[in-house]
Amino acid sequence: RELGVTYDLFQPPSDDAYQSAGWTTGAIYYAELVVAEALSNNSMVVDLNLDNSRSSPSSSVAAYAIYDGEKHYKSKLVLFNYDYPSSGHDNATQAFVVPANLTSSVGVRYLLASNITEQTAITWAGQTVGGNGDLLGEQTLDIIECTNGCTISVPGPGLAVAWLDE
Repeated sequence: RELGVTYDLFQPPSDDAYQSAGWTTGAIYYAELVVAEALSNNSMVVDLNLDNSRSSPSSSVAAYAIYDGEKHYKSKLVLFNYDYPSSGHDNATQAFVVPANLTSSVGVRYLLASNITEQTAITWAGQTVGGNGDLLGEQTLDIIECTNGCTISVPGPGLAVAWLDE
């Protein structure tokens, strides 16, 4: 309820107007949307330790496998690209390879921003949050054929949730 607190889901229009309209959505709200779609009842999350991401502070990627249900069947991948374009680099896209015979196709949604400190110009699945908290724009789900393996390209900074049973 205070202006400028980065971990708040919502930001008031000013310090003295916390009871008035005009609140904006904080960056962390988008992460909550991702978590709500990626995790379900009985989800088990496994860190895939890409590029030694568990212990290397220089790693700019991370990947997690999500297993769902009582029998913990393979359900989703969550793929992080922490890199972003900087001077001299126009492209910070990371290619994540999904092996053959894991699934016949994947449905992918992306969380994207122009840089890692962005607070408002963020999209989840092609949508952004409007002034009254509604999601604006068409929700997208990219379908990628994956019988013989496939590549999921994630622009940085961003993440992708890939449903293995879309």
